[in-house]
Amino acid sequence: MGSYLFIKKYFLSGLRMSGNNLEKDGFEDRQYRVAMTFILGFFALLGISIIYYFITKSLDIAEFVGTLFGGWVGTIIGFYFRERQVEQLSQSLKEERNRTEALTNYIRQKSDEIWRKLEGKT
Repeated sequence: MGSYLFIKKYFLSGLRMSGNNLEKDGFEDRQYRVAMTFILGFFALLGISIIYYFITKSLDIAEFVGTLFGGWVGTIIGFYFRERQVEQLSQSLKEERNRTEALTNYIRQKSDEIWRKLEGKT
């Protein structure tokens, strides 16, 4: 019962906080809520199936829940975390590109200066 109240409190506080920022990034926030709801639902069903196992010594329900929802949960977790990594990688690539462009412009300026000096001596 204590874990139920913790999950309920966590979920409701997440909804309250997300309601304030819904206009800024509504899609990402909604995506996170759907993913978390699905994952928490999976773990709740898995918990029920484990309790059922201790009562009946039968893993049929646990196998069914794992088979039916395990792949979906893995896909959601993989997508959510992979998306964050891709965003970080693209940001670092943009920074590297800007640094490379600045360095290239600096080298061109120095090269032009050197050629002007060489042409002036001959």
